[in-house]
Amino acid sequence: DYVYLTDDGTWAVRAAIPNGTSVKTGDKVQVETTGGLLKREQNGSVTIELQTPVTVVSSGNDVPVARIQPSAVSRYENALVQVYPCQVQESYIGKNWSGVIGLVTDDAEHGNFDVEVASGASFASVQAPAGSGVVSGIVIGGKIHPRNAADIKIAETGRDSYSVDPYQI
Repeated sequence: DYVYLTDDGTWAVRAAIPNGTSVKTGDKVQVETTGGLLKREQNGSVTIELQTPVTVVSSGNDVPVARIQPSAVSRYENALVQVYPCQVQESYIGKNWSGVIGLVTDDAEHGNFDVEVASGASFASVQAPAGSGVVSGIVIGGKIHPRNAADIKIAETGRDSYSVDPYQI
């Protein structure tokens, strides 16, 4: 299993944890890195393969998120980030989230950014909506990778609800 370990939202590292170790989002953990193996993935991210079980110290903690401008994405590699406000670029509206989708901020000064969703994700076949909202995820290879459907909260124009609802997928 793979998890992302982070401190206060300023950095994160992808960790391969030994079989039999169970952790959930919001768990505060203690890890032993002695004997761990660092691997650089093809996309440039780093993974540490831990050799000893992870100890859960507490559960139900808030997960720290760095709120950033798209122009800063490259400085947050492997970190959990959030961009707000943003919207889907016009050429991507109505396309499935699967693959790479371009987004823009409401402030053109801060530029565009890409969101990448794995084709096997439970929300990959949901269509990218028009409207504005917030996107969160882990930065990998300069793109934001949402962890789940709840990380994409872009409201349909003229509606009060979000187009991606994790309870309906």
